[in-house]
Amino acid sequence: MERSGESGMERIGGTAMKKLFEKSNINGLSLANRFIFSATWDGNADDNGFCTQRNIDMLVERARGGVGLIITGMAYVQADGRAAPWQLAVHGDEFVPGLTEMTKTVHDTQGTCKEFCVNGFSVFIEQAFCLRK
Repeated sequence: MERSGESGMERIGGTAMKKLFEKSNINGLSLANRFIFSATWDGNADDNGFCTQRNIDMLVERARGGVGLIITGMAYVQADGRAAPWQLAVHGDEFVPGLTEMTKTVHDTQGTCKEFCVNGFSVFIEQAFCLRK
């Protein structure tokens, strides 16, 4: 039996689940909800570390799903610091246009995911430091 004003997710998890859907704040960063897509290695960059359409499409799907904060897969910050193949690179200005396009496209998705994204979401990039001997 549904109570007035209650969504399906609130009925499933009760008050504890409801908190996940509330706006949140992390040190001044406002988030639409408490769902976070954690940094992972996704292997979607090209052989040289440039952002690809596969990177963008994967993150757009997370945004459409209502994630409040997206943290990209690890990115290497030195040319010789790659930890895994097809890892994003951020060690030079030449990578900025692709990463900018990724961020812009994910943020533009905000208009298509009304239920959870009405207050926006954020995209962070995980920087990976791989030391070589």
